[in-house]
Amino acid sequence: MRRQRELLARCARFLHLGISESFRIPIAEAMASGCIPIAHRSGAIPEYLPKKLTYMHPEEAVQKIVQIINNPNRTELKKLRREPRGKSTALRRECIWKEVYGYIQPCCKKKLGRDPS
Repeated sequence: MRRQRELLARCARFLHLGISESFRIPIAEAMASGCIPIAHRSGAIPEYLPKKLTYMHPEEAVQKIVQIINNPNRTELKKLRREPRGKSTALRRECIWKEVYGYIQPCCKKKLGRDPS
């Protein structure tokens, strides 16, 4: 895991090739590392990434990458890094499990008659 974080910290962009998937943890990890993510516009991904960072066809993915690489506007690139990074905070594993536990706890309490922990 540490090696993965070190690798992502050295990357500026992250291309996610999964199609028709729900939002994936690798995208959140890349976003948290400050990478500019580019992902297929399907599943829950459009809820987290602006349209300018999503694609429908491989050719469009290539165009997005080239646009980002050739973009001389440092302010815009910083914004592209910051915007998804802020959203990734809510997606960290601890936050996800806390939310999942919040849903499971009442059900278990009702069935078991006690707190599941």
